[in-house]
Amino acid sequence: MELPMVYLLSILVPIFFFFFMLISIITKQKAIRRPVLPSPWSLPVVGSIHYLRLVLAKNLLPFRAFRDLSVRYGPLMLLRVGPTDITVASSREAAEAILKTHNTNFSFRSELVAAKVILYNCTDMIFSPHGPHWKQLRKLCFINLLGPKPIRSSASIRTQESHNLIRVIQTYCSSTTVPIDLSEKIYAASTAILTRSAFGARIDNPERFNALAKEALELLGGLCIVDMVASWTGIQLLSGVKFKLRRLHHQIDAIAEEIVKQHELKAMRSDGPTDDNEVMVDLVDSMLNLQHKPESENVAMARDSIKGLILDMFLGGTTTTSDTIEWAMTELIRNPEAMEKAQKEVRNLYKDKNQVTEEDAMELGYLKLVIKETLRLHPPAPLIPRICKETCEMLGYEIKAGSRVFLNVWAINRDPLYWEEAERFNPERFIKNSDIDFKGSNFEYLPFGGGRRLCPGMGFGLATLHLILAHLLLYFDWKMPHGMKANEIDMSETPGLIASKKHKLMLTATLHGEIYSI
Repeated sequence: MELPMVYLLSILVPIFFFFFMLISIITKQKAIRRPVLPSPWSLPVVGSIHYLRLVLAKNLLPFRAFRDLSVRYGPLMLLRVGPTDITVASSREAAEAILKTHNTNFSFRSELVAAKVILYNCTDMIFSPHGPHWKQLRKLCFINLLGPKPIRSSASIRTQESHNLIRVIQTYCSSTTVPIDLSEKIYAASTAILTRSAFGARIDNPERFNALAKEALELLGGLCIVDMVASWTGIQLLSGVKFKLRRLHHQIDAIAEEIVKQHELKAMRSDGPTDDNEVMVDLVDSMLNLQHKPESENVAMARDSIKGLILDMFLGGTTTTSDTIEWAMTELIRNPEAMEKAQKEVRNLYKDKNQVTEEDAMELGYLKLVIKETLRLHPPAPLIPRICKETCEMLGYEIKAGSRVFLNVWAINRDPLYWEEAERFNPERFIKNSDIDFKGSNFEYLPFGGGRRLCPGMGFGLATLHLILAHLLLYFDWKMPHGMKANEIDMSETPGLIASKKHKLMLTATLHGEIYSI
């Protein structure tokens, strides 16, 4: 009885051993075949934190620094900062893999320390995880503000505020020596359009909120050292960032809370707004109504989520639009031939009309090219932060679950493989590339991102862009102040989630013709 068992074991043990070794060899070979993501040299434990610290200390813009690194290490590279893996994607192919092939896997935002503190534990739309809550917020925005119907409904607001902007600039035209802070004027107009459309009224002292918004956007860029070493509690305590974030949150929250309270009072006093020029039910009204309908199919709308979405509108709706208008005017001033073509087109269209209409402004062919080229060179969000939810393979490399992924839109939009004379402002390039649009399906051109997280405010922002630019080009001739030359304009950007122009655009304006209807 024992002999057969011993005999059987003597046969089975070598067989099992053989198969075990074979599987081990195959696994090792597969591991060897899988290339390691290229990466700058790193130190034990801290990784490449010294490099990122150098970038931040020298005020180098991360999207520019990452583009320079990608030239050496390739369009998909890895940076290890403490315990955090950062994958930087800087090519059209990498963008397609993230936004199309693995779209669902990369539809999540990193839970940044700044977002948790400032944006109510990431219950807003920008940083909310992909899921029912995010879908509900997006749907609310689309129905009440950002969809085709509400965009048409708010056209009169955009027209009124564009006229107000022209009146303000007109007061400076009596003197050709007094420069206009065009950055400030454009921001005020964009803010008024957004707040009246979304909240039913302008906000008091928009300049104060502008300063707070810029500070918040810098911290929400996703490259704060504290975010990278979030598990190192001592670093958070020593840096003092948490204290700074809480102070900023309290200041911004006071503005959002005031807006909510005003809508609650309005609802108590009447059934809704009576001004025919305003959107009848604005975004805040709709969100507040959900608080009283827990039995509906929608997810319950908490007060923090309402305030988080209000902040999203400010952070993503006013700054991005005003920045793009400012960049467009800057590029036109630096390129007189393009300025002349744009003004000639607008003035020919409106020479027999008394006012600029939004429908006509959206059909200005050359102005469309100017806006496309401006957004190519100056995308509002140059680095799009995502997180890899599950380990996957991308372009032959393994991207581990939990890795932070930055899509370097700024670098992709200037990739010389796809753009001739990529650094030059040339609106005419889009005549040849007329099929390239804003919708995120052309992965070499991603001014509004793409995939599930495509910017929901694209349509609203473009309507504002076309109308304000058409007004500025129609009614005024623009020059540099104090005899400055256009090539002397500082083109530096600010760091953070949104790349604004670092220095204000100061110009002088001369009235062209008469303003009949304003």
